[in-house]
Amino acid sequence: RLVGSVTMADAHGRFSGLGVALTSTGAGAGNAVGALVEAMNAGTPLLHLTGQVEKAWLDADTGFIHETRDQLTFLKASSKRAYRISNANQAVAILHKAIQEAQTPQCGPVSVEIPIDIQSAKIPLSLLTAPLKRAPAVEPEASLVDAL
Repeated sequence: RLVGSVTMADAHGRFSGLGVALTSTGAGAGNAVGALVEAMNAGTPLLHLTGQVEKAWLDADTGFIHETRDQLTFLKASSKRAYRISNANQAVAILHKAIQEAQTPQCGPVSVEIPIDIQSAKIPLSLLTAPLKRAPAVEPEASLVDAL
């Protein structure tokens, strides 16, 4: 199912301008890799949100719950960019940046890890901002289209 969600987000992103997929920590994020690579090869604007273990256990390599060794590393390898939200106060800014990067040519998937304890944190209203404007589409010259 997780692979299907990223594949569906890939298809949606190709036609709508942004696909969004959610996966669980560890195996869920790992199962997304093939679909992320496909989206990267296709230049699909896609936002991939995935979990991560609590901050206290990050990169401890203790096998804590669904921890996967070097999850962020394999997300970087299979995405245009990959981020980890380190505290709730940076969440909105990173999500906005990830969306903007996914939609900026060369478009591609951007993954964001959100540790479980940050997922439940409250974000001050003062940090909520309007989304960044999408870059305008570049229209090819009519003579070039005719030549093709």
